[in-house]
Amino acid sequence: MTGLRRAALVLLLIGWGCAGRTSVPGVVQGGFTNSSSAGAIVTPDNAVVGTVSGVDLPGRFVTLSFPFGRLPQLDRQYYLYRRGRRVAEVWTCGPQTGDKTLADIVTGDAEVGDEARPQ
Repeated sequence: MTGLRRAALVLLLIGWGCAGRTSVPGVVQGGFTNSSSAGAIVTPDNAVVGTVSGVDLPGRFVTLSFPFGRLPQLDRQYYLYRRGRRVAEVWTCGPQTGDKTLADIVTGDAEVGDEARPQ
């Protein structure tokens, strides 16, 4: 087979493969419909989420660790979650050092590793 015939055959196969792809209204490539998401509004979640890195049960406070440079403001309410279930309510009180801050336990109990999310 000559080079020209081989090139023509390759182009024919590519064109034939691409010709089979047609656009169907309401269907996005991959088979998912876009009719339900046409009016959806997506907003980014900019909430500062931390984790409990220390607990002092007699003193009723926890040490919360946050991503570096993302410490929350003082006197903010956070809920602690363990395995997806809310287990405590805390209020940030400070002092803040590096990526850690202290928070008073208002209700519930806390364990190291709990996730702290704002109200």
